[in-house]
Amino acid sequence: MFRKTVIFLLFTFVFSSFLYAAEPYKGLSSEINPGILFTIGGNKSNSNSEPFFNFILGYSFSKSSMAGLSLSASMVSNNAVEKKTGDIEKDRLNYDNFTLTFMNVAYQYKIGVGPELFVPVKVFGGGAIASPVPNNKGSFLPDFGLATGIGYDSYRKGLQLGVEFAFSYILNINAKAAMIYPTIKYVF
Repeated sequence: MFRKTVIFLLFTFVFSSFLYAAEPYKGLSSEINPGILFTIGGNKSNSNSEPFFNFILGYSFSKSSMAGLSLSASMVSNNAVEKKTGDIEKDRLNYDNFTLTFMNVAYQYKIGVGPELFVPVKVFGGGAIASPVPNNKGSFLPDFGLATGIGYDSYRKGLQLGVEFAFSYILNINAKAAMIYPTIKYVF
């Protein structure tokens, strides 16, 4: 029993030293972005702001570039995606409230502006699933977008903090969405 414990502890020490010996900004990463989403345009000039949650699982190639898969969710509240036409049948399908679940591929490049400060430039694209489906355009809606903001590389291994502003264009329903959120990213 003692021998197995010593071997296990030795293996754990060696394995963990290899993990921490790696470059602190290269490897698997996760990013969490809780914030708000609102749409621009449509029946009203903008929707109510609604809670937005985004999770990115990715890989950091270096201190300045990263790619990943993004899963996020929010809803559009109190703003139909098209203007009211007066056609009761068409306007009935133009929902004022619907949920959006985004699935995107994202790539981010960081532009350094100081010793630990950077400006992230993120592009993303994929699709959104709307429920209920506004305007009978199908439940899968292609989307693409761009995000930027300000970030800080902390002295802790691979921890990055920041604030971002993102803009997404959702095809088929011609909706434009804006998101504002803090970012918490960790490279393992």
